[in-house]
Amino acid sequence: MKGYFINTSVGYFVLDETGEKILISHLYSGNAEEIAEIHIAIEQKGVLPARDELVENLKKAGISRLIVEDARILKNFKDSGSEIILESPNAIGKKIRDDIPALLAIVECPVEDFQDFLRNLNFVMTRKKIKITAEGIEGKDRLIIQSIETIDQLDKSINILVSRLREWYGLHFPELDKKVSNHLRYVKFARLKRSNFTEKNLREIGISEQTAIKAAELAAKSMGSEMSDFDFSAIQDFASVIQGLYSFRSSLAQYVEELMKIVAPNINGIVGPLLGARLIALGGGLNHLATKPSSTMQILGAERALFRSLKTGAKPPKHGIIFQWEPVHSAKWWLRGKIARALASKLTIAARVDAYSGEYIADNLLSDIKAHIKTLEDKYGEPPKKKKTVKKERKDKKKKKRRRKKRRKPKEEKA
Repeated sequence: MKGYFINTSVGYFVLDETGEKILISHLYSGNAEEIAEIHIAIEQKGVLPARDELVENLKKAGISRLIVEDARILKNFKDSGSEIILESPNAIGKKIRDDIPALLAIVECPVEDFQDFLRNLNFVMTRKKIKITAEGIEGKDRLIIQSIETIDQLDKSINILVSRLREWYGLHFPELDKKVSNHLRYVKFARLKRSNFTEKNLREIGISEQTAIKAAELAAKSMGSEMSDFDFSAIQDFASVIQGLYSFRSSLAQYVEELMKIVAPNINGIVGPLLGARLIALGGGLNHLATKPSSTMQILGAERALFRSLKTGAKPPKHGIIFQWEPVHSAKWWLRGKIARALASKLTIAARVDAYSGEYIADNLLSDIKAHIKTLEDKYGEPPKKKKTVKKERKDKKKKKRRRKKRRKPKEEKA
């Protein structure tokens, strides 16, 4: 005998092959909150309520073939003795869902207004799923996205503020600007007046001994203007604020690193926490990133260059943000595209494992990438010869023709 298992908002049913006769029925009991919990449990774990009773009823009804729409619940029928066939969607299921109130009247369901019940159930389920998403891995990768975007915004803001500080403090000590390229070190210097540039004071703010001696000598010969304590206090407060931003950025980076170990350990193990977080942000989340092919992974962050190449016919980009990975960044120019392609393929595997499995395989993937880079360096040790373009070939041909004309001797005139 053939039967169709249909799960609905109010319960599940087993119908005959005509869809007219209900062989088995089980109504979900409780209010909208309790029924929503049942549906979420079915979606997440695939376990049906009253599962043992359902299996016994299938055996009693003599159902030899059972048609099921949802692959997640197949495990409930393993010991039912029936042949389980996955068919989604099927005609009987569509017929039942088109007229559920009629079905409820047959089984004498106590639901009075089905439309109100369904609306309330959907509201409750939506709230619960949002909460589950926020508390689960999907919610964690949203935290990663917000954190890494905050770090990038902080970097932009700090660069602007330090540039302003360099101009402002340059009125007092202009020579320091060219001598100290590191922004954080410059900010530390800017908290001191030029007259306080002693080795002891500089060592207290974390400057090395050798650098402190050179800075003190430079301050003694400076051509900058003297400032009163009242004028310099504004610069000092400004430098303190910037240093606080650096400190906050450092703690936020540490937070992202800890989150990446939990949410995407394989991506983190290959490219590090910050670059991995930027890939997740550009991909729209870990689950979205896991669905992308390696070719998309390779050029994430270079979308403008890609669209420009499609519009103008220029060469497409060979890498996007993964250029920040040290082996790609430091590679020879003719190897960068090949290394970026290899890295993107392994990152795609890592993203899928992080999203769907959670197994840690980053060490194996990283060793494969390093071995491939070594092979590429051995195989392509010399830069490729640049091919002549069509225009250049035409110019060369024209030059040759001119040379031939010049070499021809003039014809002798007849007497």
